[in-house]
Amino acid sequence: MQNSQTHDRAGLMRRIRTDDVDEFAEAQQGKNRRYLQLRAGHFQAELLDWQLPRVQLFRERVNVGMRVEAAPPSHLVPFSVVTSLPGAARFCGQDLAPGAFVQATGGHWDIRIDRGIDSVCCVFEREQFEQLGCELLGHPVDEAWLRSAVRSTDPAARARLGLRLHQLISGVALPVGQNADRLARLIEAELLELTIAALSSSEDDARMEPSWRRRRAVRRVIEYLEDSREPLPTIPELCRVAGVSQRTLEYGFRDLLGITPVYYTRVLRLNRARRALRAAKTQRETVTSVALRFGFVELGRFAVDYRRLFGERPSETLHRNSERAPRQSADSDVATRGSQSVRLRESA
Repeated sequence: MQNSQTHDRAGLMRRIRTDDVDEFAEAQQGKNRRYLQLRAGHFQAELLDWQLPRVQLFRERVNVGMRVEAAPPSHLVPFSVVTSLPGAARFCGQDLAPGAFVQATGGHWDIRIDRGIDSVCCVFEREQFEQLGCELLGHPVDEAWLRSAVRSTDPAARARLGLRLHQLISGVALPVGQNADRLARLIEAELLELTIAALSSSEDDARMEPSWRRRRAVRRVIEYLEDSREPLPTIPELCRVAGVSQRTLEYGFRDLLGITPVYYTRVLRLNRARRALRAAKTQRETVTSVALRFGFVELGRFAVDYRRLFGERPSETLHRNSERAPRQSADSDVATRGSQSVRLRESA
């Protein structure tokens, strides 16, 4: 068995590759897994596993026909998106298909696969899932979400969850520095939001809320974000500030601004990062240090979003500032006013 792992304050990342089915089951501690090979072939499996403080993410790939049964501990609720399924499969007696959304949340479950499977999964603590889910929805989570089943859900919401899990499991740089724990909690909250969105019906009464109530909720959130020095607010926190459910808050932002609250908070952080890059006065300030300060742990994604919004790379903003700095130190009031006008035109 090949096993590599990386430690960090925010969690533990593991990669396990093996051709021994028993070793593969043993490596998945706490999941109570048992594998039985059903079809001819040389067994090969891979597990990418990222353990955050309160959420576990993993990607599991198996290449041959198997029967798998498990009994997750009762305090955990796992959800999975099937990304590849070359043959037929059944989960708890229900047919599986590529892209299926699986609730492995009701204690003992079993799955039979004919030719292998590739799936991504997130596992929440039940108490956290129920508490934050209630805050997002404005009412208790549906008990049907806590029973093992293949769930029919919105394809777009399911795809967003699967894509985000792939991005995090396959390419994330583990959070580092003094904000590591906070960054990990932000990722946990994001995954919970995406999971709730995938579980929720498209039918929702949030649009029936009075428009004034939605507008008031949006104003409360915007004022909170403007006054707060916390760079990484989560959607459950914003729902508490607004006093409404996640759907009501989303409808309010779309009605008033034409964007989602998630997009608004990200753009706000990008703008603050830009101001910090323009105001950098020492060589110690780097694009990486600024990005991490404002909660951008995925530096590649930060650079892409920054350039899309401002039309230049963050390094260009920082470099132009370092070139301009000597001129700004001149004693002339005229020179000072001139450099200020340049900054105003650039930010327009």
